[in-house]
Amino acid sequence: ISTETFISNKKIKNCKYPKSMIPVFIEVTEKFRAYDIEFIDQAIKSSQIVNLFKRFCNRRKDRFNILIVDNVISLDDKEDFKHDPNGRDDYVMQNILKCRQKTKGLIFVLHHLNKDQGDKENVKTGYRPVKSDMKGSEAFSRVPNQVLLVNSFKIYPDLMAQYPPEDKEILSNLFIIDVQANRDDKIGDEVSLLHYFSEMEFDLFYEIEIPDIPLEETETFSKIDPHSIPF
Repeated sequence: ISTETFISNKKIKNCKYPKSMIPVFIEVTEKFRAYDIEFIDQAIKSSQIVNLFKRFCNRRKDRFNILIVDNVISLDDKEDFKHDPNGRDDYVMQNILKCRQKTKGLIFVLHHLNKDQGDKENVKTGYRPVKSDMKGSEAFSRVPNQVLLVNSFKIYPDLMAQYPPEDKEILSNLFIIDVQANRDDKIGDEVSLLHYFSEMEFDLFYEIEIPDIPLEETETFSKIDPHSIPF
């Protein structure tokens, strides 16, 4: 609703909007119901995710299917591994791997950084996170094909204080994303670092249609000049 009406999430939740917007909200909600998406808004186990997403994909065999787990720490598997957190992490990620193998879907497992990332000394490196800042065991960085380490300027007042007022509006919407799966130092390669500006409340995402091209008409990747590909 927020992305369609440009009224912030906070104002919608707190009913801080003109009553004249209610018919618009209803119209947008009906539009949203037509999207090909399912929400499981309850705590479940990782084994249940496998079955649910497999069922989702089986009903959409002609589609490219995406699964987002938000977040992996809140899964109900913790009840079965009260005295073995590392065993729990391995078990959860094993099920996520099974889910990928059975469905061929794209899977995003959202995770959180630990308190060490908020250490005041990290202001020297702009609070750029590393693998050791991830909560839980190394299973969360070992199993995925790619780890994205994401952090935000605005949650660190001491970092924001280093910039002039005219820059703070930009910084409050700036995200630091490290795209290396195996980086474990504070310096790293700047080539792998993305600075992503976004007003998250009003982001719009569109599906890119992939045309069906007969195999004989396609070229192998080795023949494609990467400089000719538009981004």
